[in-house]
Amino acid sequence: MPRSTREWAQRKLREVQANMDWAIYHLGEVAEVYDKPHPEISEPLVTAANVLIELKEAVDKVKDGF
Repeated sequence: MPRSTREWAQRKLREVQANMDWAIYHLGEVAEVYDKPHPEISEPLVTAANVLIELKEAVDKVKDGF
């Protein structure tokens, strides 16, 4: 049990980041497989992974802010 709301929130934000790591990893795997035969599939997946990376950085700023 967390000792404070802050501790609880930071744990939850770490969990969010871990979930985004998995999503980035899996998007990258699919994008890699489809890169050469179907770039129309891989390119949006790479874009989505990059957006998740930016979101992860934003969550990190919030997490470190309190």
